[in-house]
Formats: sequence, structure tokens, C-alpha cells
Amino acid sequence: MIITTTQSQHITLQSPRLAQIIEQVMANHPADLHTGITHIDGDNIFVNRISAHTKCYSESLSEVHHQYIDVHVVLSGTEGYAAPLTPTTAGHLAAYDPESDAALCQNIADEQHFILEPNQCAVFFPGEWHRPLLNHSGSDAQAQQVEKIVIKIKAETL
Repeated sequence: MIITTTQSQHITLQSPRLAQIIEQVMANHPADLHTGITHIDGDNIFVNRISAHTKCYSESLSEVHHQYIDVHVVLSGTEGYAAPLTPTTAGHLAAYDPESDAALCQNIADEQHFILEPNQCAVFFPGEWHRPLLNHSGSDAQAQQVEKIVIKIKAETL
């Protein structure tokens, strides 16, 4: 997991190709994209434009992907997240679905909470559990409108 800004050199040092993809998407004004999927390179790279309200922790699920890297970028609003800092295994609420490349779980041990604001991003690699769209002040705070994108990159393309 990497937490940074969309202009950070940190990603460039980790993966120049990943930084190039993020830069390309951000240069094309992602706030102007229609809600839903926009393909950049077929199923290898695509953007999911999301307009949603945050949720309290108890109403949310943690997710994990096997094939895709997720780059969550907040465009407007404030979005809370939870993710474990160390690798974890969990009993899945639903079996892994290869079509959506996701498994879901309610209870993940040792989740740490963090907040993303506009032009900040979190990169989750395959196998890294993450719980997006949380109320930014934790449990039962007021839901907020969030505009965001998730850049989905098939891991083998990097």
C-alpha cells in the first residue's frame, strides 16, 4: 500500500510505469468522466468514476483483489479508509469472484484508519485488503458526498 498525492515523486521511485499511468489519467480531467467505467487500455487499464456517500464502519466491507492494482484518487470531498498494515488472511463473506476480481469481508484484524482529501491517492496491490468510502471521522459520523476515481491496473502490465 502506498498513500501519497497524485503529484508525488514517491510513486515514480517505486514504479515509473505506475506513475506514468496515474499522470496520464489525471491529465485527462477525470472529474469530467461519466460515472462508471472508462477503458484506457482494454481490460489492462481502466478507470471507474464513482460518485457516492461515505458510510459508517459497521455498514462497510473490506475488499481484496487478486489481479488488479487499485489506485483510489479523491477528486472532491473527504474519504476515510481502513486497511491492515501487515498482510492478513480473512474468512470471506463471499467467495472470490473472478469476474469482479474481488472478495469481501466484514472483519479484518488490525485495520488502521486514514483519510484521503482531494488529489491524494492510495495504491493497493493485489492481496492488500482495504475498506474505502468510510465516514472520515470514524464510526457514525455524518455521511459525506465523495467524488473519486479508482484506476484499475492489471498487475501483470507493470
